[in-house]
Amino acid sequence: NEYDWGGEDEAAARLGLLTDWIKIGLAGNLKEYLLLDHRGYALLGAEIDYNGAPAGYTMDPQENNVYADKHDNQTLFDVVQLAAPDEVPVAERAQMVQLGHAIVLLSQGVPFQQAGTEMLRSKSFDRDSYDSGDWFNFLDFTYQDNGFGRGLPMADKNRSDWPIMRPLLANPDLKPDEESIRGTIAHFTDFLRIRYSSSLFRLRTDEQILNMVHFHNGGPEAIPGLIVMSIADLGEGEADVDPDLELLVALFNARPESVTFVNETLAGMNLTLHPVLVERGGRYANASYQTENGAFTVPARSAVVFVAADVAENFSARFAALRRSLEVIRSEQPSLEEIRAAETAAAAQEQPAPQSVSFPGTIGSALGGADWAPDDPAVQATGEGLGVWSLVADLPTGEYEFKVAINGSWDENYGLGGERNGPNIPLRLDSPATVTFRYDATTHAVWAEVAGEVVAGAAPNQ
Repeated sequence: NEYDWGGEDEAAARLGLLTDWIKIGLAGNLKEYLLLDHRGYALLGAEIDYNGAPAGYTMDPQENNVYADKHDNQTLFDVVQLAAPDEVPVAERAQMVQLGHAIVLLSQGVPFQQAGTEMLRSKSFDRDSYDSGDWFNFLDFTYQDNGFGRGLPMADKNRSDWPIMRPLLANPDLKPDEESIRGTIAHFTDFLRIRYSSSLFRLRTDEQILNMVHFHNGGPEAIPGLIVMSIADLGEGEADVDPDLELLVALFNARPESVTFVNETLAGMNLTLHPVLVERGGRYANASYQTENGAFTVPARSAVVFVAADVAENFSARFAALRRSLEVIRSEQPSLEEIRAAETAAAAQEQPAPQSVSFPGTIGSALGGADWAPDDPAVQATGEGLGVWSLVADLPTGEYEFKVAINGSWDENYGLGGERNGPNIPLRLDSPATVTFRYDATTHAVWAEVAGEVVAGAAPNQ
């Protein structure tokens, strides 16, 4: 879409961070998984920031419930509809959804899918359909209607986004036909078959993942929008996970065009396209691997998997060298505290100070103004100095949501975890209270306090 991330460098950094999150998720969200991040640092999963929390949080892959959509939240199809550029046709939007399915289904851990996601299910952008009834929650197993365009969702969690939702829901060209729905079901089934074709996609221990799962195409020189993951069956005897395969390589290409990736480590591995994708044909017929130089070609907006039963003689040594190279980078790089301090200082120098800050949300009407109006006088903050802005408000008992908006508009806003354009921040008051809302322009932290205690959001370094 036309969202302004603040410039090409900022957009690239954001894409790099999102890619790091996906990689850690593919590796079971292990807190001790060592990854070369988008900046070129070798970081553990627990050291990669996820909106103020560690991206990697477990040492047991069965605790990693992997999902792209779940429960009553927006469906993956609806998220794609909001994010896709206006000119992208619905058939390509379906491919974006299919790529999301493939990432989930090929991740280490426990895949978790929202009911109907394989049918391009839509709830017309509803962010919380718990009380929305069958009108928004229905599933059509005749594949004629995926639910998109059934009207604006309930105001409760959606009102602030109605201006964005309304023209999209009214556009008949964005509603998928039966062919797109059935094609996505077939794709989903294919990747379920791929997942269960090898236990390498279902490793049981952290030790197996730490030793066998590797990522290529990392660091600042990486091809944007491409993830390359290999799973090398390095075990012998009882530790041999899959007696029929030695190596799997999965490539996820989010780019709108095909891409070629060359990697010396993966050369000479006798890889072939997974039989399920050979059987499917279509765009997968354009996927290829050249054993002599390790060159992979991946179709646009596709995930492809290659397999090998016979690999190069120095197979194990090559992957051991990858691990050693990461450890060398880690030993020579600055400490995590130094990395974060340098980036915070650089961001503070590059970003101009806001002219005004407001706290739009459902607190607006409680303060005598309008809800979700970033230019309303009732929710305007005052500068405290050192880049911190605050709003003191007397609020009655109730449940609220709020965000921070910069310079009186939604063009730049921050939500939960200080994420730009992030989710609304929930606030619950069990009794009337004087609430101090705060925003740190240096870190973009957003939080609310009552009597000095943080009751919503997260303060810097919290």
